[in-house]
Amino acid sequence: MKILTLLISAGLILVILGIALSIGAKITNDVGGSLTGTAADAANNATIAIADLAEWQGTIATVVAAVVIIGLLLAGFGGFMAFGGRGV
Repeated sequence: MKILTLLISAGLILVILGIALSIGAKITNDVGGSLTGTAADAANNATIAIADLAEWQGTIATVVAAVVIIGLLLAGFGGFMAFGGRGV
């Protein structure tokens, strides 16, 4: 049951991360449009940084899904020391 709870938590965190990245990129892009000089450069750099982080979201989601699936398989077979053989 703990592993299923972690699965739901990981899924929600990934969804919230995606929403936060998209809103953050939109806000910094909009703010950067009204600035000049160093402030505009900082806003543009922040937008680029958020976009770079957003590119990794697919990889992060794949790794989290793989870890959860492997954990479910190990817990389902039971008898492993780390899981105590209690199953899911």
